[in-house]
Parts: sequence; C-alpha cells; structure tokens
Amino acid sequence: MTTLLRRRAGRVALLQLRGGALWLVIGVGVVLLVLIAAYVYTEVLWFQSVGYLEILRTRLVTQVAIVLVAFFAVAGFVFVNLWLAWRMGPGDALPSKLESPVERVRLVLEPIALPLIVLISVVVGLAFGLTALPTWQSVLLAFHRVDFGRTDPFFGKDLGYFVFQLKFLVLLNQRLMYMLMVTLVLIALAYFFFAGIRPQGLGVKVGWRTNVHLSVLYMCLTAVLFWGFLLERHLLSYDRDGAITGLDYTDIKAALAAYYVLSAVIVLVFVIFQLNVLVRGWALPAFGIVFLGIAALSLAHLYPRVYEYIVVDPQELTRNRPYIKDHLEMTRYGFGLDHVDVVRAPAQPRLSQKELRRRGAEVGARLWDPATLRVAYQQLQALRHYYTFPGIDEDRYDLGSGAREMLLGVREISQSSLPRDANTWINRRTMYTHGYGVVASPPAEADGSGMPIITAGGIPARGPKALSPRNPRVYYGQAPADRALVSTPNAAIDTPRIGGGYGSSAYYGRGGVKLDSALRRAAFALRFWQPKLLLSHRVRRSTRLLLYRQVRERAQRIAPFLKFDHDPYPVVSGDRLQWVVDAYTTSDMVPYARRVNLGDLTRIRANDPQSGEGDLPRELVRDRPGLDGTANYVRNSVKAVVDAYDGTVTFYATDDTDPVLKAWKRIFPHAFTPVEQAPPDLRRHFRYPRDLMRAQAVIWALYHMRSADAFYAKEDAWRIPSEADFISDRVARKVQERVARRADLRPYYLETRLPGQDKAEFLLAQPFSPTDRDVLSGYLAGRSDPGVLGKLTCVLFRPSETVFGPQQARSLIEQDPDISAWISLWTQSGSRVNRGRLLVLPVGGELLYVQGLFLQADKSEVSNLQQAAVASIPELKRVVAVHDGHVVMRSTLKAAISAVLAGRHDAARDTPLPEPRP
Repeated sequence: MTTLLRRRAGRVALLQLRGGALWLVIGVGVVLLVLIAAYVYTEVLWFQSVGYLEILRTRLVTQVAIVLVAFFAVAGFVFVNLWLAWRMGPGDALPSKLESPVERVRLVLEPIALPLIVLISVVVGLAFGLTALPTWQSVLLAFHRVDFGRTDPFFGKDLGYFVFQLKFLVLLNQRLMYMLMVTLVLIALAYFFFAGIRPQGLGVKVGWRTNVHLSVLYMCLTAVLFWGFLLERHLLSYDRDGAITGLDYTDIKAALAAYYVLSAVIVLVFVIFQLNVLVRGWALPAFGIVFLGIAALSLAHLYPRVYEYIVVDPQELTRNRPYIKDHLEMTRYGFGLDHVDVVRAPAQPRLSQKELRRRGAEVGARLWDPATLRVAYQQLQALRHYYTFPGIDEDRYDLGSGAREMLLGVREISQSSLPRDANTWINRRTMYTHGYGVVASPPAEADGSGMPIITAGGIPARGPKALSPRNPRVYYGQAPADRALVSTPNAAIDTPRIGGGYGSSAYYGRGGVKLDSALRRAAFALRFWQPKLLLSHRVRRSTRLLLYRQVRERAQRIAPFLKFDHDPYPVVSGDRLQWVVDAYTTSDMVPYARRVNLGDLTRIRANDPQSGEGDLPRELVRDRPGLDGTANYVRNSVKAVVDAYDGTVTFYATDDTDPVLKAWKRIFPHAFTPVEQAPPDLRRHFRYPRDLMRAQAVIWALYHMRSADAFYAKEDAWRIPSEADFISDRVARKVQERVARRADLRPYYLETRLPGQDKAEFLLAQPFSPTDRDVLSGYLAGRSDPGVLGKLTCVLFRPSETVFGPQQARSLIEQDPDISAWISLWTQSGSRVNRGRLLVLPVGGELLYVQGLFLQADKSEVSNLQQAAVASIPELKRVVAVHDGHVVMRSTLKAAISAVLAGRHDAARDTPLPEPRP
C-alpha cells in the first residue's frame, strides 16, 4: 500500500513538473513574442517618421516570404520522406543480429513516430528558413533584373544575368543540395530504426521499397548536381588564376571540356541509380558515388592543372593575350575607370617664371591638416567641455569674391564628456541633446601668432551668410550620439553664457518619433529596457524620441543595400546645415573583373607600424572604418543628404546609367529622388568621394596599362607612394615601436588647374609612383565642380623627365641646413615641432610640394612624449615649398610659392625668426 502511494505521489509530482515546465516554456515564448512585437512596432514607427516605411515593408515581406517558402518547402519535403520511411520500413523488415536492440528502439519510437517526424521536419525547415534570411537582397535583385546592355566576352550573356541572377541561382542550387543530403541522412536513419535497412543482416540488407525510395532521392541529387555543373561553367568567369580573373586559355580548352565530360558522367550515374531500383544493394550506388568523385577530382582539378603546365605555361602570353584584354576591359568598367581622360603634362620648354607665379597663386593648398585643425578647434572653439569636433572637412564656399576652399568643423554634443555627477538619465536624454554651429577657416592661412583664422564660429554663431545657417542647432551629426528626448517640460541646454549659465531652447522640428500614446512609450521602454520612458513625468504627449542620430548609421539603417562613405561632410545650404554622405552601389558579380576587399583599400588604422618614421602623437590620429565587403563593381550613384536639425534623409540619384541603381529603384520606386530636384546651392557642394578614389587608385595603378603585353610584364606598373606626413622631428623619444601616420599617400582635395584647362577647379588628387622608384609617374584627379562632377582625369608625366616623389622632396627638406637649424632650435627649447602634410600640388603641368611647420608647447619628459596629451594649440609658423630641386621656407604660403617658383634656392626669411619661448 505504501509503495502504491509513493508511486502515485511520484506520478503526481512528475505531472506537476511537466505542467510547470510547459507553463515556463509558454511564458518564455510569450515574453519573446512581446519583445519581438515591440521591436517590430518601434521599427515601423521610426521608418514611418523618416518617410521610408516602403523600404521596411518590402524588406520584411520579402524576408517573411523567404522564410515561409523555405520552411514549407524543406519541412514538407522532409516530412513526406520521413513519413514514407516510417510507413514502409516495417514492411521491409529484415533479419539481423542487431534485431533485438533495434527492435526495442523501434517499439519506443513507434508510439511517438508521427510527432517526432513533425518535430524533426519543423526544426529542419526552420533552420533552412532562418539561414536564408540574409539572402533577401539577392532574391529581390534576381526578380528585378535590369539589363546592362553589355555582354560577357565568352558566353554572350548580358551582364544583368551575372550580376542579378547567377548568385541567386547558385544559392538555390546549394540549398537544394543541402536539403537532399540532410534528407538522405534522416531517411537512412529512419529506415535503420524501422527495419528497412540492416547493415549486418543476413542476405538482403536493403528492402525493396527502401531501395526504391533511396534511389529516387539519389536521382534527385544527381539532377541537382547536373544543374550545379552547368552553373559552374559560368562561375569560371570569376576564377582568378595568376594575373587575370575570368576564363583564360586553360579554362576554355580544359576546364570547360572537363565540365562537359562531368555532366555526361552525372547522366551515367543517374542511369546507374535508376538501375539500382531493380538491383537491390549497395554496390551500384557506391560505385556511382565513387566513380563520380574520382571523375570530379581528376577532370575538374587535375586535368586543367596538367594541361596548363604542359600546353599553356611555355607560351602563356601568346595563349592568354585576348583573355588578358577582356580582363583589363571588364575590370576598368567595373570600377568606373573605362572613361578616364588621360592627358600628358606639357613638354619642355617649361612655363615662364611669371606664368608659374601667376598659376601658383591659383593653387589652393591645405596647410592645416584636419587632425591638427581639430586640435586647435577643440581648444579655441569648443567653449564648453560637452562640445566636440569629431572631424574637419574640406569644401568650397562663395564668400563674395568667388568660390574658395574652406575647412569646416561642426560643434557637436559629447555626452561622454559629462562629469560623473552630471551623467544622469535626465541630463543625457533631455538636457544635453544637441550641438551648436559651424566653425570654418581658410585652409592655408594663419593669424599673426600662427593660430587658424576663424572665418565663422562662436556662440552665438558669427560669420558670412554662406557659412551661417539660420538654425545652427545640430541634433544629428558624426559623433556617436545616444537617444534624446525633445519637447519635454525642461528646455535643453543651448548657448553658454558669459559668467556661467546657459540659454535654453525648445525643439520645433519634425524629427523623431512622437510619444503621444502609452502604447508607444511602452513599446520603446521594452525595446530599450528603459522603464523611465513609461514612468517619467518628463515624457508627455508632445515629446519626441530621436533615434539613430549618427548620420552614417542613420542612412545605413534606412538603406542597408547601399554602402556608405566613412566621412560624411557638412554643408551650409539654404540657411540650413545638412550632412552629405556618399553612397555606393556595389556588386562582386561582374565577370572577368578583379575582385577586391573594399575594407582593405579604404580602412585607416592609426597604429600601423612603419619603420624608419618618427612618432605622431596618438591624439592627432583617428582610426576609421572603410567600406565593407568584396566588390568588382562600384558606383557613387547616390548622395544621401541628412538634415542636421530634424534628421530628414533624402537619397538623391546622381547616375541614371547605373543598372544596379535602376534595379533598386524598381524594388523601391519611391526611395530615390532625382538629383535635378536637389537645391542648386546644395548640388554645388557635391564632391568626388574619397573612399571611391582610394579603391579606384589601387586598381588604376595596374589597370591604366591598356596593352595586354605591358600588363603581363608589369612594364609600367605604379604604386601609391608612401606618405611622410605630420611626423614629429623629436627623434630622441625612447620608444620601441613607433606610430606612423599612414602607410600610403591618401587622396586629398585641392583647388588647382588641370593641364589644358582655363580655370582652377576643386579636385581630389591621388599621385602615383613607379613600383621601384620614388619619383612620380602621374596623378589621378576626381573632379567635383558642377558639370564635371564624377569625371576622372589622369595626368601623366613624361618618362624623360624626373619628377620628385614625396620621399625625395622630404629628403630635400631635411637636408636643408637652415630648415634643420630652425627645427633644432625650437626642439631644444622644449617645443614640439610637427610637420604638416606634405602635399603635391600641380602647377601648369609641373609639380611643387608644400608643407606647414607647426609648433606646440611641450614640457613633457622625452621618455613620456609618446603618450603625451596635446593640451597646447598648434601654431602654423612656417611654410616650406619645394620645386625643381629648390627648397624655400617662408612665413606664408603665398610667399613660399612665389619664392620657390622664382628659382631662388635660399632659405632666407621674409620675417625674422621668433625667439624660443622661455
């Protein structure tokens, strides 16, 4: 009796435990569903607030459709096959030595077989569906294909097939392959447990119905393999073998032939699996699989290698010449280098000194390096500890006497700089919500003490109308900014006042999500785990929640199918402050074009070691990410413009010839605005993007050669010269590892006249050197002025003339005794002498180099200078110019250029040397 009661109690406890576990699972499921619903609801609200709900809706519908189609297709296929194995297995029961243990397992599984089959099918279907989520872009592009109007060199197919459809077809083929392989494994296990397969049985080991079922699946697998080999032929268009990408002589004569033979082998294996329906056993399937594996290994891999070694390598150039031409042409097309205007610098005799001086006066050099000017702005114009300047950008503005280059910084909020006592939720969310105003300076001028000239700045903002937005408040910018609540009972901190205190401001913009209901506040509180959004009395019906306030992140979140430049730049347009973010359409599926890792080409790391250089203070260098992903097609077809006050984002389509952009416009017809609708004063500020130039320059260094023979021999290969910029001359620092600025000379903006042009224009220039010398071969110029925006010009220097490279120019500067004496004088007096960036400036087809020399008070011990904080303000004291072997140093850029172009090789100063500070 006692035993019976104990058993009943145990059963009751077990039932209670199961019930508790069930309720726990239900509770966890409900919580997850609520959190997911809160996230989706808040995303819908945010996309609705920015006016791009169409993008979110299309994306979500596509992803849900992909998951459902993959789930039902895979789960249904697996379920039908497992159900057949369950129903047909016992009918094929075979004797075996393992019968007893297997039979016991079967007896356990039999009552729960159907639920178990359903569970397995659902799990496998969900796995396939969820892993297919990231393919939504490929799916959309495949169903909205646009023709390029250009065919590949071998198959004669339009590039639209390769760019938009081939990747989707390959993904589909792979998914079908995985589905069949997983199903085969599950079916084999099912038949084993339900007696259809007995590996150790006597006589027949596979039942008849089991054999038919498996043979049908084998045939399906071979059919998918056959389709995969047909696609593999087209994937040879991306094969990189040696110096070129795409089909070469070996691929056409050997690899394609091997794929055709393999296709015939697959047909034979398909027939073998059909015969296996009549002949039960493992022999025929095993033979077919082994035969296919050996054929694939020998034909697809071994045969082309042997053919290349014996037939192609002895006369590789002759065999591959036409395919090298195809590779050069398609690579230049993919990176937008097929319409570069190539001009040669004027030949001797050179321009007269008068003409050189006249043109030299037109050159807009940037002596103030953005990192240096950022330090100066932080000291001179931040005005409060909670303001910061995340970056300095170059642009041009008409201040009444024509367009001129200016350097701009935006005074943004820095919540991370708040004191610990002030770092409260109320302060972060409702008080310190925005920055204020623009600071601008000419790039090559300084006042009498060497400080930058502040053309526009201050609080309240002062300066020319062209640089003074009517509403200077900055709620959206470059700096990482947390969420903010505006239109709350307490107005946000706005303008600091003399003697302490501050002016406040209310928010009247339309940016952000309005928290006008308890449901909205509860949804955001759940999403961010912030109950104060629901409970605080400072959140009322008129309050708006500002999200994603970093402009690059904001644009990326709206349009994840585009890639965005790392460096948004501010524009004062129509009395408003706007941010322009260059956006790119990319693909890695252009046949024959070389694929590159965009991140490797555009990323800048502050701590890359470079032996033989001095030490740059770490606080003057910023790490920055570049573009991500692999690509062989890049176009700057979109300019994203973000309003700094209300966060409005407009995507201006600037290239109607881009097929990738056309496809996205088909998918999202209301997402893009024609560039013709952009305000004219905004369009004047569009410029050639730096990240695109970085990628194009690396490609152009090799692919400027149009001859297949020259490209094969690398006869005129170029490289990007090393950059020796902003290096401190205090070589006595006791450090083991030195921190270099950057390894390569990055492209830079300047205002100058191209050979054959009548007037100076705003350019992005990238110089090149030969691979084995430090002289210059030429430079690539990306043009930014209206009418020529986006065009590229390559200026070539004549091989018969020697044009000094940056390292040689720097050596001439270091060898100048007067300059060395000046630097040593200040270094010994306890100041830090920093070199500005050594810029290459084209002048009438010739080149000159200019470099600023900056002083900073530095009282740190020599051994501690590596990590010394820059607390003093950089002062521009001297300008060095180099031309045709002549080196001069002056106090202004105009004086330096005039002197060096006059050919006076002396370092006499037009002003006396200042005495070292005590």
